[in-house]
Amino acid sequence: GREADADVLQELAALPDVPLWDALEGCRARLVLDEIAPSRYQFLHDQLREACYAGLRARERRRMHRGAATALASRARSEDAYADVGRHLERAGAPARARPGYLRAARDAAARFAHELSEDLYRAYLRVSPRATACR
Repeated sequence: GREADADVLQELAALPDVPLWDALEGCRARLVLDEIAPSRYQFLHDQLREACYAGLRARERRRMHRGAATALASRARSEDAYADVGRHLERAGAPARARPGYLRAARDAAARFAHELSEDLYRAYLRVSPRATACR
């Protein structure tokens, strides 16, 4: 994703505290990442993020998306978090597992009258849902 908390990154990387902080600091020094809030990081530019992502093999991408979904699901407190879980599960190749996150996020957005966001999330839910067959 564009942003991540250090604890999620640590869970994904499976690194002890010190090597993770050294790696994050090295990315900051090389102007790849920026600390936008305490222990919250983002890529300085989308092209850097895209280049890093493109350098991963498909299997590694799916593994990382599964790990991100697992890490985020245990911390989910808002529709944004549930939508992120859904997106990661979809990209991990687990559309059936993505549906509940998308649906919850869509309902939460609708309850806040965020209709455009709600529509996008319902569309994501439908995209990963089995196709209904027409009744005759």
